[in-house]
Parts: sequence; C-alpha cells; structure tokens
Amino acid sequence: VVMKFIVNYRHFAPIREGLESCGYTVYENRWKPSDEQLQDCEGCLIDLHDAMKRPWDTLRLKSRLRRRRIPLIGWNRDAPWNKGAKRHQLWWFRKLRVLDIYMAHSLQDASSFSPDARYLPNAAWVSRYNLAGRTLEDLRDPQTYRYDVSFVGTLDSKRYPGITLRAEFIKELERRLKAIGVTTWFRHGKKIPLREQIDLI
Repeated sequence: VVMKFIVNYRHFAPIREGLESCGYTVYENRWKPSDEQLQDCEGCLIDLHDAMKRPWDTLRLKSRLRRRRIPLIGWNRDAPWNKGAKRHQLWWFRKLRVLDIYMAHSLQDASSFSPDARYLPNAAWVSRYNLAGRTLEDLRDPQTYRYDVSFVGTLDSKRYPGITLRAEFIKELERRLKAIGVTTWFRHGKKIPLREQIDLI
C-alpha cells in the first residue's frame, strides 16, 4: 500500500523529508492536487498563514478534500501570534472552521481554529542539524561549552516592532548576567549562518 500525503507548504524540505522517513509518498502540489494524488491520500498539510491569505484557494481545496474524506491539517509555526495576521484573515478562518486538525507549538487560542488541536513541538531538521560526528556523551561534557546561556530568535525590533519588549528584556538580561560572570550568546536568528548555528549546538 502506498501511503500518500499532500504538502501545501512552499517546498518546505524538512516536512517532506520527515514524512518520507515515515514511509509516505509526498506530493508538493500547493493548490490543485490531481485526482490521482488524492486517491487514497491520508492528509493534506497546509501553512496556516498562507491559507488565511488565500481564502478562495483554501476553500476550494477544502471542498475537494472533504468529498474524499481527507483531513485538512494546518500547521501554525508562530502560535499564538500568527505572524501578525490581519484581523479579517483570522476572523474568516475561525468563523468557517476550515481546518480538521490544527497543529502548533503553543495551544494558546488553539480551539478557535479547529475542534482537534494538537501540540507539535519545534523539531530539528535532522539532515542538516545533527550530531556532526559527535556523540551525545561529547555534547554532555560541560568542558566543551563556550556559553552559559544562549538565545536565538527574533530580536530586530526596528523591523518587527511587535517584539520590542522581548528585545529590551534580552538586552537587560544580557547586561545583568554579564555583571555576575555568566557568559551569553544572544543573536537575531535570521542573520546566523547555518554552520555557525550547528557549531553553537
């Protein structure tokens, strides 16, 4: 039996690799999967934010899936802030209860998107973030640590005004920790090369 999954997620490679490692044949066909692809398909995973911005495409896809009893699964990678989605986008998506299953790393406000909400913690992209020749015992050795505390995330408050309080908190935290001899490494995530991220881990 061929296990199939439709992924409507801007060619997000970690999702495809993860599903393929579980034995699924993955079709990255964003809005118009073929009848053959839908035949015996187990689910369609969609980017919550993309779906909210494209109401008619989303509703057409939902209609096709419903006829075949294929669940529409929405993944929210920014719950509960929803990447700053506009009020009217959130309104129609909640009102129509488009999703069969809602997944996010925070279940705050989750029930407003779907009656079936699932906790989906953040995970590593295994083929890129891995042990890189080290053992778990190596990583547990505190002698190899360069920093006592690290944080990688959105800190650019000029570009993202909504995180101003976070940026101010991190700056003050860094100052106070440094004053008591605690070493820190706090960075805005989008500016860090992959190799440097792996070295940090």
